[in-house]
Amino acid sequence: MNQEMVKVTIDEYAIGTTYREIVDEYQEEVAEAPVILVMADGKLRELQKKLKGDCTLEFVTTKDHIGFETYKRTVCLVLLRAIYDVAG
Repeated sequence: MNQEMVKVTIDEYAIGTTYREIVDEYQEEVAEAPVILVMADGKLRELQKKLKGDCTLEFVTTKDHIGFETYKRTVCLVLLRAIYDVAG
């Protein structure tokens, strides 16, 4: 899988801003695929997590290997939950 990397410098945000709010502002400009995670200073973070201080952000999409693997795992867990709810 060929990964195309981009470097993005983002504006200032208040502490406590969720990564989802930041991604929503830049989704169309930055990525062709949905952004499902962010890499904050080299650590994967879910989008509901909040900024705690200065950091460097990279967007992880479903086109990235780790993003696609995360997506597959999430779909499997949702399927398992649906089976459990229906079958008991």
